[in-house]
Amino acid sequence: MQQRVTVSRMRRADPWLAIGLVGVLALLVAALYGDRLAPHEDIFSLLEGPAGEPRPFAPGGLFPLGSDTAGRDLLSLILIGARTTLAIVVVAGIARVAAGLALSLVASWWAKPRYALDALAEVASAIPATLVAVLAILALFASDPHPAGFIGALLVTGWAGPYRVFRAELERLGGAPFTDGALTLGVGRGALFARHHLPHLVPIVALQSSQHIAAALVALAELGVLSIFVGPTRFLNLTESLRVVRQGGFLVVRLSEIPEWGGLLANARGIENLYTTRWVFLVPGLAFAVTAVAFGALGIGIARQFRRRNLLDDLASPRTALVAVGVAALVAGSFLVPPRYAAASDWSRAARDSVSADADLEQAFAAAGLQPLGASYAIEGTTTRLRQVAPSQLEIRGARAGTRLREGLGAAGDYQPVLYDAAGGGMLDVPVVFAGWGIAPSDIAELQVGAFSPPDLGRAVKDWADDYAAVDVRGKAVLILRLQSVLTGPRATQGPDFQSTVANALKRGAAAVLYVDPLRKTYPTVTRVGGRVNPYLRLAEVAPLENASRPPVFALDVAAADRFLEGSRPTATEIYARLSETSGGVRASDASTRISLARPLPVTAHIELPIALVRSTSRTLAANTPAPPGTPRIVVWAVAPDPDDRSRAAADAIAAAARAVGSHPGPAVTLVAFDPSADVTADARAVRQLMAGAPIDLVLVVQSMLGGKLQFQTAYGDLVPVIDRYAELAGARYRITRVASPIDLVQWPGIAAFPTTRSVVIRGDGAVGDVRADAAAVIGQAIGRWVLGAPELHP
Repeated sequence: MQQRVTVSRMRRADPWLAIGLVGVLALLVAALYGDRLAPHEDIFSLLEGPAGEPRPFAPGGLFPLGSDTAGRDLLSLILIGARTTLAIVVVAGIARVAAGLALSLVASWWAKPRYALDALAEVASAIPATLVAVLAILALFASDPHPAGFIGALLVTGWAGPYRVFRAELERLGGAPFTDGALTLGVGRGALFARHHLPHLVPIVALQSSQHIAAALVALAELGVLSIFVGPTRFLNLTESLRVVRQGGFLVVRLSEIPEWGGLLANARGIENLYTTRWVFLVPGLAFAVTAVAFGALGIGIARQFRRRNLLDDLASPRTALVAVGVAALVAGSFLVPPRYAAASDWSRAARDSVSADADLEQAFAAAGLQPLGASYAIEGTTTRLRQVAPSQLEIRGARAGTRLREGLGAAGDYQPVLYDAAGGGMLDVPVVFAGWGIAPSDIAELQVGAFSPPDLGRAVKDWADDYAAVDVRGKAVLILRLQSVLTGPRATQGPDFQSTVANALKRGAAAVLYVDPLRKTYPTVTRVGGRVNPYLRLAEVAPLENASRPPVFALDVAAADRFLEGSRPTATEIYARLSETSGGVRASDASTRISLARPLPVTAHIELPIALVRSTSRTLAANTPAPPGTPRIVVWAVAPDPDDRSRAAADAIAAAARAVGSHPGPAVTLVAFDPSADVTADARAVRQLMAGAPIDLVLVVQSMLGGKLQFQTAYGDLVPVIDRYAELAGARYRITRVASPIDLVQWPGIAAFPTTRSVVIRGDGAVGDVRADAAAVIGQAIGRWVLGAPELHP
């Protein structure tokens, strides 16, 4: 008898078990080391081939398995996404089986819950698992589903199948003679299950586990096809990143941040991929199939191997111990192998640790061994520009005593001057007329719009009364209400913008414009705070004053407008109150639009807005690391003082970057603390000229550092996942960047000097806090990876 047991133990492993073990071991290696084995990182996109070939690239050329629509290597994406995908399906599959086994034990041991569990399992089995998973994920996650959510969603109904199988098998084993014998000898339920029933359940557990891992794979693929996948979604416009823009190419791509295989299937949706570029979805589909086959073979092999053998005996064998040690070594090794470009983290830490408040930037440049960009670190500029040189006055005069309104931003005042290129200043006393919404249908062209576009404003207001036909505005101050939106049926379109409204009044000879904005008090008192913008201050920066003799323009509160309309009904407050049910919008078909609100007012306005030429000076600090002429550079451009809050916090961030550069010699870096106090465009071009035409791979623009998290902005879609990854690697607090958006002079004072250079704006989100250290860490990470040759920064 002892000889038979020994021979049985030494029997060769089942071939299916060997195949399954090899396949699952290969998947384990991919999950643990995929990000190191991948030829490229998932943030690297090749947007055009060497000869200008368009994306996606076919297999066997630039990439072994081809690329996706964003130009990312599919082989790399499969390897990198293996960890998340396998973690979800393996945990979900085993959790289904474990839950089914545990509940079947409860139903077998206790009679009271048995019928309820049987009924619940019947109901759960009748409901489509994918439908339940979709509803569960959408209910739990408004956006950015977490892997744990997928596991839970796949478990909601998935336990029912294993429960019914185990329930039937445990009932069969419970009636077997050896069970009666064990119970007669006094063996407890736990010992009975572990010693006698579990060895019989091993083949079923193995088969059920492999089947439900495969079922989880199928469900994950189905969810991907339905565009439900793990992690954030990005819609990236790649137009600015392309050298040649082709008609009908993939200009806007949808990407999942985590290259999980379901997300790859979601990204592969599209008619063109279905007919001409099939590899985009076939490659991740093949990964799903291979994984299902590997786990299926393992389940079949275990079931065949242990249908007549005791698993507990084999678990104690040296061969099993050797496999366990090998797997443990693989797992441990994944923590020891450094990530790609690991040395960049040294730059990041050095920059973070070097941040100090109110740093002496020139001293930091000198201590780091940086060379002045010009004759010295300081580059001075001067300009003369039109500015408001004293507080303005806006006084209402008429039959009653004069009423003086208060100038001020936000809630601090009744109005603010709007100092932009169409406006001016001066002193005048003029009659006031009320022009209602300032609508003249002839001013607004009718446009052809698509079926899914908002209604056309010109068509919406074509039958409205002409406000300018009701009053003569020549030589008068015109009071105009802001029309926020026009409703056409259930849909709305934006009303006329501020500049168009003012321009229409000025072309009719208005001496001044009083624009009533019900939202004026809600705007920040600086140009931008986080995502909130004061549109009038922004307009003044983008299109500054040009001619002091042009008519003055003011933005007023509703209460200030009521002062002008006092004694004349309806007042501005009453007009806007009527619109509260439509969120400030006017219905295009409303009968009231056929009668103009415009009317003369029995008051005059005394206006004083002193505008004069003011001489401004700027002092920009700039430094270079030593490098041969013509060497490509990375530029860090800090705006200090910041136009929004006048702080120099951005300069502190690049002082820390300078210290990091000094401690890691070698990179070709230009650091600039740009002063926007004078002529922004001319001063920025002067800095660019001092770079002697050196090619620039990337400009990192650092602005206001007020906030609890960093936020990034770039017009280059391929840089969106890059900068987010850098923030993640640097341990910085940041908001996920979901889209590529244009950058203008407000976001980057100096953009005109670098019109074709790839750039990213780094700034705080405007909340309470200080993100200088986080910004410095991201800058350090970017410089370190650029020095180490990361291809995403070397176009």
